[in-house]
Amino acid sequence: MRKTGLRILSAILLYALLFAGCANNNPQSTNKPDDSAVVLPTPTPVADIIPNADGKLYMYVPRNAVLANPLTVNTEVMQSMYSLIFESLIELDESAMVVPCLASSWTRSETDQNTWVFLLRENCKWQKDRGQFTGKDVVDTIEAIRELGEDNYYYECIEDIVRYSYSETEPYKLSITFSHPGLSAVAKLTFPIIKTSALDAQIPIGTGAYEVVRSNDTSTVLQANQNWWKRAPYISQITYLVRDSEEIALDSYSAGQLNFITTSALYSGTYRESNHTNVVDFMTQDMEVMLFNHKKALLKDSRMRRALAYCVNRQEIISYVYMNKAHECDVPIAPDAYAYDGAYKLYDYNTEKALSLLTELGYSDNDDDGKLELGVSTSELTLRLLVNTVSQNMIRSDAAKKIQEQFAKVGITVEVIEAEFNREDGGEYLRMLKEGDFDIALCGFNMSMAYDLRAVLSSSGDRNYGRYSSAEMDSLVTALYMSKDEAETRANAGALMKGFTEELPFMVLYYRMNSLIYTSELNGVTALRKPDILRNIENWYMYE
Repeated sequence: MRKTGLRILSAILLYALLFAGCANNNPQSTNKPDDSAVVLPTPTPVADIIPNADGKLYMYVPRNAVLANPLTVNTEVMQSMYSLIFESLIELDESAMVVPCLASSWTRSETDQNTWVFLLRENCKWQKDRGQFTGKDVVDTIEAIRELGEDNYYYECIEDIVRYSYSETEPYKLSITFSHPGLSAVAKLTFPIIKTSALDAQIPIGTGAYEVVRSNDTSTVLQANQNWWKRAPYISQITYLVRDSEEIALDSYSAGQLNFITTSALYSGTYRESNHTNVVDFMTQDMEVMLFNHKKALLKDSRMRRALAYCVNRQEIISYVYMNKAHECDVPIAPDAYAYDGAYKLYDYNTEKALSLLTELGYSDNDDDGKLELGVSTSELTLRLLVNTVSQNMIRSDAAKKIQEQFAKVGITVEVIEAEFNREDGGEYLRMLKEGDFDIALCGFNMSMAYDLRAVLSSSGDRNYGRYSSAEMDSLVTALYMSKDEAETRANAGALMKGFTEELPFMVLYYRMNSLIYTSELNGVTALRKPDILRNIENWYMYE
């Protein structure tokens, strides 16, 4: 199977997110937990104040970022910046619902269930007087992505497209035929629409809320697009200052050089006590899991997998390792997604249930040494736990040590295997994952908002590192992906979540949290999902 299930990610970004938390300086598990509860994002209350239409926002961009064709973008920060300049046919809101953008509406063809007819906005113009946006621009963009090949950031957005139909006599109408009738095909149309004839310009030219004024080695300046089809944003100017790292950018914020930054929620504690700073936590798509190696005879029995799940105290890990900045979940569908059903929560920490299942499997402490043995033998129940390490980050190692302690309480010995990870090729850690050189492993997936779980759950999924294989689960995953509308998506998601919690191919631990940090003059901010954190920026404004 080709790379599926991870929305608009390139190979480089994929590794960065797949093994989330591999490059940041996170606190050690020895720190005391933050007692504040995790709260999903809510809008900042809008004060009864007339917005200042001359507000200026200062953010940061990495030094290696280069303004170019948005289809070749290779960092999340740049993707976020480009979301201000370029737009897509549709967007996904905070609950993963498909909502209009450059396409004002769409309907399924009456004669072909795989074909959708899109009506495009007629009041949308390209920046810098480059003419009117039409369906030809969409067609040109699709063809440009195909030409870039399967390793491109956005290839999976168009991989289901079979053909398209556009006529110059109906410039604001476009038909797209997909390989299947599922709504997920429409939900993937999130790639930026470009004007191919403008790619030779010195600066990017899009249809979005902001346009580039100038760019150099130290900064990029955007100004509000006064001809935007919605309305010009209140924030008149956004300046991206070049910084060498996120850590330096945080220092710049503290020094007053920036007034908006995003970071891991683990880093935001010092800013929460400031009267001049607002902090909004939001849940990312970065899902942390404990993988089971299904090629190991010990882990083929679902009773063993469920027993191990009952041994894990996720709240303890969230409190003492993540400082309460992670959100517990039981299934590979985010808890704030519209198709999520909270009824499927079966594996709260429960050592009695764990020991009951282990007893069924023939394990007991037959020599009173505090460790479980199989039958009357002296063979102790021992598991090898694989975890990645990077010199700057010990967050996942800390979680592994906590799991080691928790398993020991029921008599299971866990040997933590630390393997090096790097962003270039995944290092020894990725090699061991791919080769199945582990019993259990801590891993991270950046989950699709288009309900595409094939990569991690299908028998042939390219990130199914646990080698789980089930015809029934394959059917459930396919049914969810092929759902024709929101109602069918909910129904199929419920069936998959039920099957997942019963079979437990892997254990979902939690979703990581990020934070928006911004000065108190900025209002109207809503936290969505990365990289969509700047969507609805037209409603942000500054006031004294």
